[in-house]
Amino acid sequence: MRHILTAIALCIAASHAQAIDFAVGVNGGTPGVGVNATLGLTETVNVRGVFNYFQYDFDENEEGVDYELDLDLNSLGALIDWHPMGGGFRISGGVFANGNDISGTGRGQSGSTVEFGDVIVAADDLGTVNASIDFDSVAPYLGIGWGNAVGDGRWAFLIDIGVFFQGSPDVAISTPQVDPSIAALIDAERVRAEAELEDEVDGLDLFPYLSVGFAFRL
Repeated sequence: MRHILTAIALCIAASHAQAIDFAVGVNGGTPGVGVNATLGLTETVNVRGVFNYFQYDFDENEEGVDYELDLDLNSLGALIDWHPMGGGFRISGGVFANGNDISGTGRGQSGSTVEFGDVIVAADDLGTVNASIDFDSVAPYLGIGWGNAVGDGRWAFLIDIGVFFQGSPDVAISTPQVDPSIAALIDAERVRAEAELEDEVDGLDLFPYLSVGFAFRL
């Protein structure tokens, strides 16, 4: 009798237990190439982890200074996906650890002159120019999308359209090898150049987040 009661209790417990809805996937778009993992909490709410990464190197000539620039997209986020109608459409919100930045090093050709800010100086006197554009280390996210990674079926097609609030860009320019005879002049122009560049890239505080991908339900 004791064994029968134990078996009945186990059957009742199993009938009330819910299977864990979990899926993993890949995605790509404006934030880079990434991977994602989704855990279903209820029929309409999921939590999702996303990691995006991309790196691109390019060259740019600005007023006689040849720059080697690096674009780094690096973000790790935790999102809540709400499916208000229980289908594929969802509203997503969360926060990302943001490592997006642009950095570079430039130098004019030896023996030539370059324009730095509003002054023209010898490239050898100016030396190396370092520049970087950074953003807030924490970036909230809000968007909409389509696809439920832990919905019906093994495979799901995912689309995300949203905005990455990464804050106003922080621009830094330095000239560590400048000739002391023009250091004060270059420092004044450097401050002016930082302000002008910040104005030019101010729109990057709202980074468009467009991503498509697939997920596989485990």
